[in-house]
Amino acid sequence: MSTKISGKYILKRGNWYHYKRRVPEEYKDLFNGTHIRAPLETDSKSIAVERAKQISLMLEDYYRDIALNGDDLDQARYKKAFKKLKMCGFRHLNFAEVIAETSLAEFTNRINTAEAIQDDDTQEALIGTLKKPDVLISNSLDALIEHEKIKLSKKKPHELKKWTQERELSMGYFIAVVGDKPIETITREDILAFRKWWVNKILSEDLATNTANKAFTNIKRLIRIATDNNSLGMPVEDMFKDIRLKGTTKAERRPFPPQYVQDVLLKHDYKSISPECRLLLFAMADTGARIKELVGLDVENGDIVLDADIPHIKIQENKYRGLKTLQSRRDIPLVGASLYAFQELAKLNSDTGGGFKHYLGKSELISASINKYLKNNDLIPAENITLYSIRHSFSDILYKVRTPEKTHRAIFGHAHDREKYGDGITLKEKKFWLDKIASKI
Repeated sequence: MSTKISGKYILKRGNWYHYKRRVPEEYKDLFNGTHIRAPLETDSKSIAVERAKQISLMLEDYYRDIALNGDDLDQARYKKAFKKLKMCGFRHLNFAEVIAETSLAEFTNRINTAEAIQDDDTQEALIGTLKKPDVLISNSLDALIEHEKIKLSKKKPHELKKWTQERELSMGYFIAVVGDKPIETITREDILAFRKWWVNKILSEDLATNTANKAFTNIKRLIRIATDNNSLGMPVEDMFKDIRLKGTTKAERRPFPPQYVQDVLLKHDYKSISPECRLLLFAMADTGARIKELVGLDVENGDIVLDADIPHIKIQENKYRGLKTLQSRRDIPLVGASLYAFQELAKLNSDTGGGFKHYLGKSELISASINKYLKNNDLIPAENITLYSIRHSFSDILYKVRTPEKTHRAIFGHAHDREKYGDGITLKEKKFWLDKIASKI
């Protein structure tokens, strides 16, 4: 049986006193239930009254602070405060839990520690009045960058810029559709609205579905990291179930027709384009290397070797580019058009030791310049053909002369089907097969 002691917010149950106070209507969303309850851990009325006064003072200060300042707090202050809380040996509790669930010893210890610490945020964390701030979609990228720190550390500045811009663009699209809302309030309906927006955009602008799917992947990743970091418990997989678009997939890039590279591209005069653009095309023709790999070759790093029994290039990590995969690291013999290209680059850019100079590390810029030139000069024989199609043509030609699969993969920098043993394919072996298909210059 409990007995109410008027005016003191005290109840007596058996021999022990308890605190009980109704939560004001305007603060009900801050507490579970309609009343604040806490054991006073004493059978002495006078002691119970004093302890109840202490709890009431804390409550009234809390209500006053919320009324004056609201409950906003930035993430940096929040994390800093709770780091200090942990260092002091306290667990993270909200105000209602501090009042109702801590022992008298812990409660007193929290009050004494709060009085001794000068930092307001840490004081509030100790007594449970520091409200967790909302994590908005617009400020979620920093957490992803921190999570991917090791992976991103291997990217070059321009690669990191591209990576960041792609995710910022996805965030911008998402915010335009659902608003810049707290991540924990994002629902399955928001994701479906985002999907519907992309469907309309794809149909009206004739885009590939791959563009939308990348955006879905980026937003899903941002939400997953945010929910993990902040213990939000969001059902991320369910939210994004069956979201990816199918049907209108990105058009598959086609190779140039047989002999087109030899008979047309390598014989064109290229009068109104940079010599480096022309020579990149020649370099691709007989190496099949990626555009980024070729314009990222660093002479100072020893990536171009012309004065050797077998002239070759070294596709390896340097200050201008990383490696797409571990298997991308390889040496490629220079024959035919590719040997001509790097010999000409050595003359053209003799002041820097050869290789690319104006377009060094600028794969997107040189690719755009060449593709525009090819289009404007009627050098694109069919749809879905671009500069990169030279790599596909090179692959087809290698297969036509029955190059062994292992050698083909070694030249292209593709992964092996099984674990690699031994030293792999030698330069001499690669050159044997490349000589069979070398362009005539």
